[in-house]
Amino acid sequence: MEKIKLDKNKMFKLVVMVYFMISPIFDIVYFYNHYTTLFRVCCLLLFVVITVILYKESRKEFLFLLAYYFALGGYLFVSYFHSKGFFSVGPNINFSLLQEAMTLLKLAMPFTILFVLKYQRLDKKDFFKIINCWIILVAGSIVLLNVSGLSLSSYTGEFTHYSIFSWRRGLDMRLTATKGLFAYTNQEVAILLMLLALSIYEYLYMNKKSILLVFVVSLSLIMLGSRISTYGGLAVLFFVPLLYLGFCVVFKKKIEKKVVFLLPILLFWIIILPVSPNTFRVQEIENATKTKESRSSDESSNKDVLQEKLEYIDSHINKNLIGEQFYKDFYPYEYDTDFWLEIIELQGNTKLDYRIVETRIIRRVWELDNRKSNLFWGLSNSRIQSMMNIERDFVLHYYAFGIVGMIVVLGFYIYEIVNVGIKTLKNLHFVNLIIALCFCLFIISAFLSGNILNFMTTIVPCAYIVSSIGRYKDC
Repeated sequence: MEKIKLDKNKMFKLVVMVYFMISPIFDIVYFYNHYTTLFRVCCLLLFVVITVILYKESRKEFLFLLAYYFALGGYLFVSYFHSKGFFSVGPNINFSLLQEAMTLLKLAMPFTILFVLKYQRLDKKDFFKIINCWIILVAGSIVLLNVSGLSLSSYTGEFTHYSIFSWRRGLDMRLTATKGLFAYTNQEVAILLMLLALSIYEYLYMNKKSILLVFVVSLSLIMLGSRISTYGGLAVLFFVPLLYLGFCVVFKKKIEKKVVFLLPILLFWIIILPVSPNTFRVQEIENATKTKESRSSDESSNKDVLQEKLEYIDSHINKNLIGEQFYKDFYPYEYDTDFWLEIIELQGNTKLDYRIVETRIIRRVWELDNRKSNLFWGLSNSRIQSMMNIERDFVLHYYAFGIVGMIVVLGFYIYEIVNVGIKTLKNLHFVNLIIALCFCLFIISAFLSGNILNFMTTIVPCAYIVSSIGRYKDC
């Protein structure tokens, strides 16, 4: 009987490991949709049920997880009734109870993953098997598809046939920055920054052949072409070896000579930086900021004031920085011409980009709604997404969920800030410092960019990595 029970536990562990190993497959554009997200969520909920059945000691912990689910349900209940009093001058800013519920369910997955993995007892080799699988599927595919000239552009989502070998030609970064077949660049950047730190650890402490993984992850980050991937990755590659040297000196550990072989990768990164896609991206942004598109418009005395304002906005707004979709689709200018006239006035004196404009649009909707209760319950995520997505996660969460909602939906990250800090100090091993660094990199990526905190693509690796804090030793 004990043998059967043991076999069930092993089989369940294998299923859980396979689930995490193949997770990146669902993040490519061909599988990235609401149905696959629901499938991934349902798998995790099924894992919870199996965990409660197989591990009696998990049942008390399950009550805390259940309480968290109820807290999210309570917030959804209040948010639904709060949404009834919404006012806006713009059209199609609608509340969807189903969409709101699905978002909250996704945001419950970090605690769910933590619960499931707590009882799997993955050893250090198991942990890095999954990490290495991610490196191959994510970083490996980005590099392979870039070199073969069959990758999606990081910025347009269209296929580009230009590879790393074309960088010296000074081409548009929309042609040279590539993301493999993945849906969102920002998401892969957040994942790869964590994988870079972990691959360096694996190289220093476990397997010298992992230097190849370090190189592949580094190359994929450069190929993605964003500021965070290019400079954030460079910072990780520079900082982790320094952290390692400092750790060895302080705790009187032997310094492995192979640390010097990380230097050629660092030098390669610095050498290739001037011709990397991000360098040309920065130049294009600066040129777009200086260039204000102006077209002459014929005015006739019989045009009404509204039409004159619309034509003025259309001809004077800087389309190099603010695409037509912002003032024609996301927040139509015919409903709030004063707002867009203010944007035109600001663009001459303020460095505007699309992220700033996104935030200003939502702030305008917030102001026009003019309810003090928004501070606590937010406008709702579904309303904001019906217009557009704010590509700054913490800003999005504040406007979508309010203060109360933020505390509930971001409870995992608040909890882990404390948990990671305590366990790192209690278990002063380099592996825990690296895991703590990975968590910091994830939070910084979410703060500086968007499409990270609300998506299974990034929720799964972050929760998986953080779940291992305090479990492993360096040798």
